Amino acid sequence: MLFFMPIICAAQKNDCKYLDPDRLKWSDFRGKADYNKKNTDALTATRYQFSIASDTMGTQFVKAEVGILFCYGSSWVKSSKIADKRRWERLLDHERLHIKLQMINAKKFKMQLLALNNLDKINLNKLISEFSADDHKQSDLYDAETKHGRNEQVQNKWKIRIEKEYRSLDNVLLIGE
Repeated sequence: MLFFMPIICAAQKNDCKYLDPDRLKWSDFRGKADYNKKNTDALTATRYQFSIASDTMGTQFVKAEVGILFCYGSSWVKSSKIADKRRWERLLDHERLHIKLQMINAKKFKMQLLALNNLDKINLNKLISEFSADDHKQSDLYDAETKHGRNEQVQNKWKIRIEKEYRSLDNVLLIGE
């Protein structure tokens, strides 16, 4: 029995592809900037995808594939507002860490999927809802505490935390890695 169940968390563009967050460049942000978002200088649009396969009895997952796709046409930056080169690089690093934070969450989600003991839809839908809510909550907390990357000291603390947790999950692979 094979299930394909995509989760779409942000954009639904055809230009969404896996992108190594360490290789993210400002030229990847091709969307139109939203100048109504006063405290936001950039937006990284992503979407999740996953597929799962169960054993022949349909009682346990034997395979789970989860991925984070970067959506080029929905991601944007207010490039005219940032003159300080150091701040410009810090903001790009902040956006890269958004993707890494999502990858951490996706890797944990993949492990939870594989650990499910039964495949009833209620448990699966609950897990998906919790994953999505937690992912949004963490991203919002990251932005709030770092002031969207403007608070350098707090940003550095988050960077250390995210990078450490990201490396600790190297053995869990996502689609595209």
